[in-house]
Amino acid sequence: ALLFAVLTGCSLAPDTYLFVTEPTPGNTQTVSSKGILVKNYTELKDASRSDLKYSVSWQEYTYKTDYKNVIIKSTYPKLAGENIPNLDYINDYIFDEVEFWVQSFEEYVEEGYFAEDDEFYFLADAYVTYMDEEKISIVYYEYGEADGSTMYYLYSINVDVQNGVILDNASIVDMDEEFAVEFRERNREQNSADGYIDEMSDQEIEEYLNSPTMGVVFYTPLGLEVGVNLDYGWYTVTFRDYEKYLKKI
Repeated sequence: ALLFAVLTGCSLAPDTYLFVTEPTPGNTQTVSSKGILVKNYTELKDASRSDLKYSVSWQEYTYKTDYKNVIIKSTYPKLAGENIPNLDYINDYIFDEVEFWVQSFEEYVEEGYFAEDDEFYFLADAYVTYMDEEKISIVYYEYGEADGSTMYYLYSINVDVQNGVILDNASIVDMDEEFAVEFRERNREQNSADGYIDEMSDQEIEEYLNSPTMGVVFYTPLGLEVGVNLDYGWYTVTFRDYEKYLKKI
């Protein structure tokens, strides 16, 4: 479970937060730096592999501008492999998240809302949280500042590499109202519940989970991580028993 909430500039983390060592390919158990078996996913970690028929290479992007107080930077993966259909489209899709924020800033400038001395910061670091011969999960951890406000955000991308298809969140998990209730219960258990999710109705949680922007779904060596972005951060819950929740095709 991942918890990151922002209140008056402070970050909150679960009481059971552990620094997780990098998982080894194919390993379904993760051990903390203290040698303790970790039941839940507690930190974004790179799980990229070099023993598959496709690979990832890491790219860096820095937005070029004359504005002295503008920084837009990202580190993101690029896939390579002869057997991946629609490879160019997939790589473009991965980078689209960075381009979206570049275009948003440029539109902001064109509309006259940005002054010479204003500040705009956006950093997006991507993680490959899981990859095997069938699929890969990529998660952007995003941080932004503009107009005195701060944003923390997770954006997940799941790719069916065998068929060259981007998997939207709702196509992976059947996130109905019953699932929303289960998500609430597991959040209480895993994230030292502080009431934010409990303040939402079951319908609101379901809506957030299924949203392409507010919902978060990605695979990890421990199972499936499912969560929501909120105005002040995010919550995710670890589903080690995720297979029973997968959408039936």
